[in-house]
Amino acid sequence: MGEFYRYFKNIGVFTIKNVIVSIITFIMVFIMVDAFEGSDFLLIWYLYSIVMAYACRYIALRKGSQYGYVWGFCLGLIGLLIVCALPDDSKKDINSISYSTNKYEDLERLQKLKDNGTITEDEFQREKAKLLS
Repeated sequence: MGEFYRYFKNIGVFTIKNVIVSIITFIMVFIMVDAFEGSDFLLIWYLYSIVMAYACRYIALRKGSQYGYVWGFCLGLIGLLIVCALPDDSKKDINSISYSTNKYEDLERLQKLKDNGTITEDEFQREKAKLLS
């Protein structure tokens, strides 16, 4: 379970804002379930919303967008369909990367592209060799 969490945290699925929204929503749902004397519908709705929110966040990040969590949390399955229909902006041509005059900034940017999954390890090593030569 720890590896699963670390993987998704490293690619940006779990952010502080998203986790805080999830916790606050859980507290609100817990209070409402208690007030309505055990209405299971609210708990099921909460779990559905959280699963959809993080699924949409993951797909949106893979496509180069930051807004998947909101789509999934608010619209559920419709949000998932919207996120799946987003254009894929994450795969940029490696030759179109413009380099600045500071090679360390360029290396940092390449590392972020590799961490996002935008470029592969081989492309990263090739571009790194170009920068350092």
